[in-house]
Amino acid sequence: SLFREKNLVVGQKIIIHGAELIGSQDACTPLEAPESLMIKISANSTRPARWYAKLGFHRDPRPFQLPISTLFSEGGMVGCVDVIVVRIYPMQWMEKKSKGMYVFRNERAEEREAQIHYENQQRKLETLYAKIETRLQEQFRVDRKKKREHKIQKLSDQQIMMLQDGVDLYEAIQNSSDPISVEACLNEQQLR
Repeated sequence: SLFREKNLVVGQKIIIHGAELIGSQDACTPLEAPESLMIKISANSTRPARWYAKLGFHRDPRPFQLPISTLFSEGGMVGCVDVIVVRIYPMQWMEKKSKGMYVFRNERAEEREAQIHYENQQRKLETLYAKIETRLQEQFRVDRKKKREHKIQKLSDQQIMMLQDGVDLYEAIQNSSDPISVEACLNEQQLR
């Protein structure tokens, strides 16, 4: 497009930023370059240079500034753009609802919505925790009842009299359906 608008003509000096070497990984002298070696330049990083500009590398490696109005839509890479910030808008959040609607919120509304979401999540977690806790307690009661029934069947009066360990005595009393009858079977040494 620079050629079409006659802003750039054959033989004119140009300034280029961000050129890429294509066709070879290693650099070589122009006289020894293979035919597959090319230099890729983009229209947005190429402009006419002043007539008195020296040829070769420029001392200042920074990209040259360009106003947005001079950029081409398919002009490739842009080194540096000169812009003026007229207004800064506040941050907004967008949420897509399940029905396909979009909701836009400012910072305060987003914080409020995040707090509501957090409280809902906490409520759900507490409900789930309570359900799991009741299930575990039920399972513990059933297991304890089975153990108690199992131990009640196992321990006769003679077996209770044979117990010497404090832990075994405690479990025998705790697991029995009638703790008073178990205590009645204990001798003086076991009661200590």
